[in-house]
Amino acid sequence: MLRFWLIATALEVVFGLALLLVGDAELQRGLDATGLSFDTDAVTAVRLVLGYPAATVAVLLSIGGVMAPDLAVVAVTWRRRGVDGLAATRRRFRAWSPEVGRRRGLRIWAAMTITFVGASLVTAALDAWLMPPGHWRWQGVGGWSGLALGLPVAMFLDLGAMLEENGWRGFALPRLLTRHSPLVASLVLGLMWTAWHYPVKYDAFTTYGPAGSWYLAAFTVKIVVLTVVMTYFWQLAGQATILAIAMHGLSNDSLRLQGELIGGASLRADILSEITIAVPLLAIALVLIVVTRGRLGARPEAPVALDPLALGPGER
Repeated sequence: MLRFWLIATALEVVFGLALLLVGDAELQRGLDATGLSFDTDAVTAVRLVLGYPAATVAVLLSIGGVMAPDLAVVAVTWRRRGVDGLAATRRRFRAWSPEVGRRRGLRIWAAMTITFVGASLVTAALDAWLMPPGHWRWQGVGGWSGLALGLPVAMFLDLGAMLEENGWRGFALPRLLTRHSPLVASLVLGLMWTAWHYPVKYDAFTTYGPAGSWYLAAFTVKIVVLTVVMTYFWQLAGQATILAIAMHGLSNDSLRLQGELIGGASLRADILSEITIAVPLLAIALVLIVVTRGRLGARPEAPVALDPLALGPGER
């Protein structure tokens, strides 16, 4: 597990340094030239490249950085067991497991979507109440039609979600579950996922100095409680990576249901933004922990590691 995280982090750093050398500023110039807002979905990336071709290399390097966890899975499994080592991760790339079935699977998807959309709207309400004037806005999503068109993009075309989740939920979490309870495994994965982000969060310190550590603390809490909620739905659907991709995409919020920060850098606004995202997720996570007694969606009659391919030969 440590090897997987080290490789994922090293790859992220390499792509990040390459992006800085090639010209991170090209991304911002491209956004300014095309009038696009920064979003993590593939549609925005394609529009940016088509509208400002000079940003192509920077966009590809950015995509390489978020792909690091999935690349780390290939590196670790190939080295240890050859191409067959990817079988378990590949099997989890599904909307729900055969044991769950379509009818129950669709209900789980509906409950997940309502939960994440509702949490985002609570975040927007908290931001409207707490944000300093001139640092936040909410513009809506264009009514029901805008929501219907935007939800599939947010859920299935978010680049971070598409290119990370085979690593975090498809590979790492099942292995953690063979050694820890669902709650402990979620907390460990949440800290791993958070720490993987730290190298690209260096601007918290270049912008705010030592006070940037407060921002990282709030960011850490957000990612950890998000991981707990994601584990619940992921296990409920039978360890389903596609469901994890949708949750990850909704949390990245290309729909802007949570609103967006404006008006330049502000430590208070940045910290509040992480806290207001974390608060509804924390409430949901605590309810799930209590109701499931810490099992977070695992079937009471089943062992913790549901998939017989959770570990490869020699690891059982």
